[in-house]
Amino acid sequence: RKLIEDLELESADEAASDLSGGRSGMLPGQERQRVGRNVHPALFDSARLGALYEQMRRPAEHGGIKPLRDADPGNLSGLVGNLELAKERLAKGVLGRGQSLVAGLLAAAAKHGVKLELNARARHLVKRDGRVTGVVVERGGREEIVGATRGVILASGGIEWNRSLWDKLIGQPLDQPHTPPWNEGDGYIMAAEVGAKLANFGPTLMAGLQIPGET
Repeated sequence: RKLIEDLELESADEAASDLSGGRSGMLPGQERQRVGRNVHPALFDSARLGALYEQMRRPAEHGGIKPLRDADPGNLSGLVGNLELAKERLAKGVLGRGQSLVAGLLAAAAKHGVKLELNARARHLVKRDGRVTGVVVERGGREEIVGATRGVILASGGIEWNRSLWDKLIGQPLDQPHTPPWNEGDGYIMAAEVGAKLANFGPTLMAGLQIPGET
């Protein structure tokens, strides 16, 4: 919770605030207690991370979403927008959107003394006596167990680069994801292995692009 509280947010709204369990969201200047689950992190200066910045994974080769904000002039949901402004921020090491979110969490983790396990891909959850007590990670071609006395939080991204899992859970056509190619559903697979039920994958948000001269 302390990591989340340290995040610098522009807003945190709720796409389904009218439904049961929905939250009213937060706009700039409002109380953080009203934070919704769709967060929009503020811009983050990578220099604040120092040497930790080199531990951050860079966007995939296909480029990712530029470090823009919805409020920026000429911006179109961050997909194209003000390219000159994006180039300026990239040159200065200013991070936005997903990279800003990760950088903020990394800075908060360092602040609170969290130990980072680097180059260790989580593969399985360890379950004993009905509760999760750790994670099996793969590092340097070997498997190790990292213990957890207070539970494990799974935050490993989506499933769109795991075609088998996508077809099984979503079933919609998907030609080319524009997300990090490491989103292979590891967290969902590990959760299912210890008995978690996977549900509510039907509704998805997908953006269509039209190429001039093609239909």
